[in-house]
Amino acid sequence: MSYNPFIKIEKEELAKLTFTCEFSNYLYYSESKGLQLGSLFETDEDTYDKIQKVLEGRDDTTIKKKDRVYILPGNNLPRPRIKEYLRSIGAYLTSDIDKATVIAGNNNIEDANMVQQAKIASMMFKTSDYRYVDKHAANDDDSVDRFIEDVKYYAAGDTSNLDIPNISCIISEKANCNIAYHSVVDYSNKDLYFIYPLTLKVLYKALSKKLPIINQDYFTKHAHSDLKLSDPEVYRSIDSMLRSSDDTNIELGVEILVHAKIDNNPYSKYHIWKLVNEHNWALTSRRHDKNVKYFLEVSDWNTLNNLYGPDDYVNWADNNEYLNIEIFKKLLPEIYEVEIRNQSSGFYNLVKAEGIDCMNICYTLNEVWVNYLKQEENDKQIIESV
Repeated sequence: MSYNPFIKIEKEELAKLTFTCEFSNYLYYSESKGLQLGSLFETDEDTYDKIQKVLEGRDDTTIKKKDRVYILPGNNLPRPRIKEYLRSIGAYLTSDIDKATVIAGNNNIEDANMVQQAKIASMMFKTSDYRYVDKHAANDDDSVDRFIEDVKYYAAGDTSNLDIPNISCIISEKANCNIAYHSVVDYSNKDLYFIYPLTLKVLYKALSKKLPIINQDYFTKHAHSDLKLSDPEVYRSIDSMLRSSDDTNIELGVEILVHAKIDNNPYSKYHIWKLVNEHNWALTSRRHDKNVKYFLEVSDWNTLNNLYGPDDYVNWADNNEYLNIEIFKKLLPEIYEVEIRNQSSGFYNLVKAEGIDCMNICYTLNEVWVNYLKQEENDKQIIESV
């Protein structure tokens, strides 16, 4: 989808928004089209943060049959995957905000570190380093006029809004490098907060038509195959394909894995951790693929990759409520192996065996994990008896 961040917004639409924003020219540079003139709206930090929060979306809504979904730029999930999910429920994608019934938001709409130039694919940006036109830098208006003439000469597209004596003008570093020196172009490090016209158009439509804005977690929960990573058979099948010497089987295994359902079932994380231990390169070497990149983000892949042993995993899973007694019992023999290799796992104590010569010692499970086993067994018996 090709986004036009400088979409025209009517004065009547602006008037209906309840926050203050000031129009500004924006001189930027396109690698394919050269010097360009767009428009921005400057706002304050508090309003900027509130807009960003609104456009992240919420999870208390549902996409229904015949809905037309407008996807905000920055969504990490590949567009074809979202389209496939929408088709499966009888909904549609639309690139026209005027036709949308639902807006798909995300938490990646901001370019927070504008250096040379803000990303045109973003919906807002903040900066503390920027160029601007100082209308009072020269003794007369000739310098401003020469600047305007230069921009209109070099810039491609419409420059009719370049009325600098009455409207401020922000200049990106990339654009500044492509125009001649002008005394009216100054540099400042004051914090500024900008939103594109498209952002205001989306907000206006959302408010005036009461369009729900759903967050990206919605697609994490719904836009997947029916295969569950918590299913041992699914895990074994993926593991087998990724172990293959046939590149076609490996590609298929990766494709099935990144489209599978990730839920809060403890076995989902456990199976992902086991796949991380055996097949990290198969995934990370393909991180340029948007489906793979998205899966790595939502699956805690990098975190799990830093859990080097079964003891590390059990501690992490317990702290994050992904541990159950079956998984713990599966990993306990492996943790014991870690312990006896003189690599203290923190799960066992080394004690003298009673009634035996003092040179005879044994390993006993720490009390905290003994109590965990007892508690889990008791909870399981209570549930089964209900």
